[in-house]
Amino acid sequence: MTTYEGWGVLARPRSLQPLVDKVDAYNDWEKIRHGTREQSAAAIVAEAERLLAGPWPPLG
Repeated sequence: MTTYEGWGVLARPRSLQPLVDKVDAYNDWEKIRHGTREQSAAAIVAEAERLLAGPWPPLG
């Protein structure tokens, strides 16, 4: 999975943990039952926007 491969190559920075968690939730069918896939996708986009609006590379 690209998220984990990229995250691992970057030494798993804490600043990307929320994005990785949201992608993980999006891909976890057990968690999707408690929400919609569209809500999970929106959360991923919101986190990506937050990261891009801050300093780059993200601190942490």
